[in-house]
Amino acid sequence: MPQEATRTARIEARELGSIRPTRTGRLYTEVVLLPVLFFFAALCSAQDLGSPARELARRVRPDVASLTVRNLSSLPAAAVADITRTLETELRVRANRPGAIVSVTLSENVKSYLWVAEIRRGEDREVAMLAVDRPDAPAATPAPVAIAKKLLWEQEKPILDAATVESMLIVLDSASVSFYRDRQLTQSLPIPGWRPMPRDPRGRLIIERDSFRAFLPGIICTGSLSPAAMSCGESNAPWPLDGVTAELAPGRNYFTAPRLGAFFSAASLAKFQIVAGLDGRARIYDNTLGEVSALTGWGSDIAAIENGCAQILATRPGDAGEPDAVQAYDLSGRSAGDPATLPGPVVALWRSGRKGEAVAVAPGHYLRSLVCCPPPRVPITAELCG
Repeated sequence: MPQEATRTARIEARELGSIRPTRTGRLYTEVVLLPVLFFFAALCSAQDLGSPARELARRVRPDVASLTVRNLSSLPAAAVADITRTLETELRVRANRPGAIVSVTLSENVKSYLWVAEIRRGEDREVAMLAVDRPDAPAATPAPVAIAKKLLWEQEKPILDAATVESMLIVLDSASVSFYRDRQLTQSLPIPGWRPMPRDPRGRLIIERDSFRAFLPGIICTGSLSPAAMSCGESNAPWPLDGVTAELAPGRNYFTAPRLGAFFSAASLAKFQIVAGLDGRARIYDNTLGEVSALTGWGSDIAAIENGCAQILATRPGDAGEPDAVQAYDLSGRSAGDPATLPGPVVALWRSGRKGEAVAVAPGHYLRSLVCCPPPRVPITAELCG
């Protein structure tokens, strides 16, 4: 979560080289790699899906004129074909005769498969639903976490967000957007002080090719990278988060969005939207924003990474003044490997624009967490994620 403006802020990054000492900062070098390995077994073929298919048919009732089955789950095609044949047999599907029109959707959430049958008989419409247990995957042994740090910059003002574009480093704080290229500060663009900043301000820096957008409480700035230029305006427009746009609550450090309520941060996976709520729970929603699960034990900042397998990076829960850490989890809430510890609380954790990578900003640090999913018995290195 964002912290007091009196904290010293440093930036930590990779492959920027050293930065020449100036009156506002001094030289450091660090790199952070967080490799995590997950292995998942395919168990669908071993599960008996005939029994739940017959149970769903019993709820639908026979004499069906038309049956369609749509698969939105991870079930393989062979399993879907078996389910379809069982339904056709049990429902005694016969075309060209009066009967119900049935559409079955095979979906899933993090806990179970969810099969939904929509039954139309004339003007009447019914829905039958069946939750089907999923087999538990065998516990995977996560790879150790290896961390090597390089601190690149130190400044008095706390960093709200930062980004790198080739050799350029862009830093957002509550008063300016600053540019560092070729190891030197090239320009600092001031942000107008139209209104006082909250005690724990948040910021978001979005890079779009040769331009950028900077979001702060009540202010949005747009600008170009080369030449560095920027214009700002007062605005309470929604912020672009991971998978959702949300409004920053006035005078607060959390967001609000329809159907998601109030939350500190968001992460998006292929089939799920996750938010870190104000009550300390991470809530998982499906693609229709129906809540499917809630997890405890995560901090207020989360980021999603998909790199051959789905992982969540989350900060640890605790007081704002305590040291923080970034931990990798799967969607069941199980941790993987050791956490990457930091000397201060994380103020921002975002999915980066690079595959398998997230970035975190903490007092004194701007770091990248690289999550790798290499094949078994292959050494884990950064190059494998490329």
